[in-house]
Amino acid sequence: MISQYRVWVRFLSEMQYVLQLNGDGSVMTDGYDYCIEKEAIDLMKYSDWYDNDHNLICEGDIVKDHNGTGVVKYCPENSEFKVSYGDGTAKWFRDYTLKNERESIQVVGDMFSIYKLIITIGLKNE
Repeated sequence: MISQYRVWVRFLSEMQYVLQLNGDGSVMTDGYDYCIEKEAIDLMKYSDWYDNDHNLICEGDIVKDHNGTGVVKYCPENSEFKVSYGDGTAKWFRDYTLKNERESIQVVGDMFSIYKLIITIGLKNE
């Protein structure tokens, strides 16, 4: 079974898959034996889309497409995903389908792991 969510566990500085999402927002994950409180995580929802390398696309993923590089965001108001680009523009997932562009999306990382890498490199260079 594929998890519908993943979490960035702040005190471990790593991504984990959610095995159980509790009513109070806490989670049980595949990499930690205890319940993790919602204040210690960043919860991200998976889409039902795969990129051109067959990676399941999730909220928080950094993706490249013919428009550039952006971050996948989930909008609960209309239950849709979009890619937000650095220039302030965005493209809804439904627009990729309408224009037959789904295969143009490639996951290149996620915003938490890349941030961790930048911090690590930055600290080593000081």
